[in-house]
Amino acid sequence: MVYLEWWLLERSRRGMRDGSPVLYDHGPFFRLATLEAFGPPAGTGFRSWWESMRDNWSERLTRVIWLDAPDSVLLERIRSRARTHVCKEMSDDQAKAWLGSYRAGFDASLATLRKRRPADVVEVDTSNRPSNEIADSLLELIEPRRE
Repeated sequence: MVYLEWWLLERSRRGMRDGSPVLYDHGPFFRLATLEAFGPPAGTGFRSWWESMRDNWSERLTRVIWLDAPDSVLLERIRSRARTHVCKEMSDDQAKAWLGSYRAGFDASLATLRKRRPADVVEVDTSNRPSNEIADSLLELIEPRRE
């Protein structure tokens, strides 16, 4: 919750004077999705705050680029990495249920932005493309817009 509020404040304070892209790895919609799927019980105070954050971020971000892959590929990647992950030791069924909850939270967090500007939510399937090709396509997507 602190990340979401502080990033929003910092973004407003600094502005985007030079038009350079600002990249958030595990950014605001990731944080919103995590809170939606696994956060505190959704009482009215939390729900109002969450929706306010979702709407504010939907107004302020130019584009969301979502690197994704099918669950089986994600699980293989998670399990092959040395770093910890909450679903690393889960059974396949448990891990897929966890990913499903996260995906539902992510969809909810992007709902406002998708409704307002659907072209600005870009999903990139990373399951069968080499990393250099993915990187090249990302560079094209984050290039500052010339309007």
